[in-house]
Amino acid sequence: MSVLIIGAASLLPALWELQHVSKQHGLLLGAAAGIIVFVGLSLWLYLWQLIYAVGFSGGVHPAFALSEITMLVALPSSAAAYVWRRAGLAAAIFAALATSGLVWFVFVWIGIAIWGE
Repeated sequence: MSVLIIGAASLLPALWELQHVSKQHGLLLGAAAGIIVFVGLSLWLYLWQLIYAVGFSGGVHPAFALSEITMLVALPSSAAAYVWRRAGLAAAIFAALATSGLVWFVFVWIGIAIWGE
């Protein structure tokens, strides 16, 4: 059920990017940009949901999981907003995915340093 919600949340921005890029660069590039946006948003939302579920299931301290979720929402969103003005939504999604991967990697290092796991 949650995969359907994630897909529905990712569909509208993907359709918007398809229409926006298709006007300027053609239908083929518009479809590619729409697919990039859909897959990128779906992965980002799914990973955010997964980290939320694992973080509060008792494996990690709740304050650590809450700070990780906050950083995974705030930093990629701000990176996407910064890139979106200059390059478009598909590039913004790529920047958000790269930023969220780096944030997640930093929190993995912190978790290993604190708990040794």
